[in-house]
Amino acid sequence: MLKNGLVEKVESPDERRASGLYITDAGHELAETVRGIVKQQSKDFFVDVPKEDRDELLRITKSIYKKIIEARTP
Repeated sequence: MLKNGLVEKVESPDERRASGLYITDAGHELAETVRGIVKQQSKDFFVDVPKEDRDELLRITKSIYKKIIEARTP
């Protein structure tokens, strides 16, 4: 990602051993493009699934995600 110019490494002015990675404008543009593609693919994938089933899948997925987060939190 550094080589492709999607992120840049910036050294900390206060701590020479520390640095941060920051998303560049090109990185933000690529992320937006990918989000659009994923959103369209999701619509295409679920086009024939009834809304009630999609809602139920979303509810179950959120529940699983919440349990994973809770299990990882000390």
